[in-house]
Amino acid sequence: MKRFCILINNLPPVYTGGGRQALSLASEFRRLGREVFFITRKYDGLREFEQVNGLDIHRLRYTNVGFRNGPQLVVQLYRLCSTLIYLRDRYDVVLYFNPDGGFHCPWFTIVLLHLFRKKSACRMGLLYSSDPLGLSRRRFAQWRLLPYRLHDRVISISRALTMSYLTVFSNDRKLNYVPNGVDTNLFRPLSDSARRRQCEELGLDESLVYCSFVGRLCYRKGVDILIKAWKRIVAQVPNARLLLIGPEGDKYRNVAEKKFINSIECKIEEHELSRTIFRIGFTGSVEKYLQVSDLLLFPSRREGCPNALLEAMSCGLPVVAARIRNITDDLVRHGREGYIVEPEAPDQLAQKAVEVLSSQNLRSWMGQQARERILRDHDIRSVAKKYLQILEDL
Repeated sequence: MKRFCILINNLPPVYTGGGRQALSLASEFRRLGREVFFITRKYDGLREFEQVNGLDIHRLRYTNVGFRNGPQLVVQLYRLCSTLIYLRDRYDVVLYFNPDGGFHCPWFTIVLLHLFRKKSACRMGLLYSSDPLGLSRRRFAQWRLLPYRLHDRVISISRALTMSYLTVFSNDRKLNYVPNGVDTNLFRPLSDSARRRQCEELGLDESLVYCSFVGRLCYRKGVDILIKAWKRIVAQVPNARLLLIGPEGDKYRNVAEKKFINSIECKIEEHELSRTIFRIGFTGSVEKYLQVSDLLLFPSRREGCPNALLEAMSCGLPVVAARIRNITDDLVRHGREGYIVEPEAPDQLAQKAVEVLSSQNLRSWMGQQARERILRDHDIRSVAKKYLQILEDL
């Protein structure tokens, strides 16, 4: 059996959907009897080595720098390469959780692995960012695309990413499609009595209806669109409340969009919405809030294969999501698991949300369809087995 090293930019407690997906996948590998560990970045306040869920995590101080800062680049490459060499007896395959794993000059490490007779694979992540078509439109495109040429396998998590790859590389021999997975035992629907108890635990009024948003409060996630829609929703459904679940910043990375968040706060105050919006912030128990919710609102502008959407569906929630072609409209069938609306369209988002919130029967039926869809296509156990089939064939 093959042994695995997962190379990834960020892992929890650093907030990232990809990191949560990687931990779930690695935990399932381990449950299936495979050896697996992580190499990731170290931030202040995090230890260089620790175990999470029984998985070894090695953290390196590493900051992406350009060629102009040659000495620092050499030092960081040496740090990463020496770690890969030092741990080489513990793995047979390195899985890059995006084409470069979040580290600079990935082609150098891939060549190094091949010299030591190790195999490598990459999982494509965010559309219009690290996908082949997105990279092909940037400066030094051939240099940026080199990792795709060097990896032994490429894993796409959505049809949009598959099409991006095939547009740039006509040869699909390396390409495999495996969508993101969900722990369906953790993210599951609750009975009415269990929901009442959980509402009490969370300090929520069970007589109200709750819409959830899960993700970082940032422009890419479409929070501004959500607030515009929410003004219309609460005007028609006065007992609706919005749960904003996710961090507004990150104490480990400088990624806070303070100006954007300030503008959102001004909109909330301007439209007198603060009474109907609960800012939950970062939580390690996302499933608890989804399990007491009635609907997920997903106005995101750009994704790969969104965990938040899959997790909500796994909890039996209908979804109203903005169309991201060949991503959200593949995961949510319009009129079955929820509704797909056009991007940048708060009026449509509000209209469909009100339609779902106004009918308990519609919510229950769509929620059941959503749960069945996740059990069939996105259970983390079946997803992990698909990964193993690909990686163990190398």
